[in-house]
Amino acid sequence: LLLAQAYQNLRQFDEAIVEYKKLNINRPKNKLIPFNLGLCLLNTGNNIDAIEAFKIAVQLDETFVDAWGNMGVTLKKEGRLQEAIDSTQKALELDPKIPLSTTPWA
Repeated sequence: LLLAQAYQNLRQFDEAIVEYKKLNINRPKNKLIPFNLGLCLLNTGNNIDAIEAFKIAVQLDETFVDAWGNMGVTLKKEGRLQEAIDSTQKALELDPKIPLSTTPWA
């Protein structure tokens, strides 16, 4: 996990993706692994895979506000507006004070 995070912090997203995918197989109950994988995928333009990673993160923790918010942003980028609205609404239900910069309408 530390290696994957180090690559992510260095913005070496392709390397981070490889490491997170290894971890996801071995520790699928850690919500941060698919969440961080989603962020790396988003940064490399792999929006569809990022959405799937965020979905796994919220399946592991339905109260994971950041995963709901980032999923909304990514869904909007893909033109999936109703799903983006639903995801953003879920994030806002969980935390009404979520910064607007994390919602797909900012």
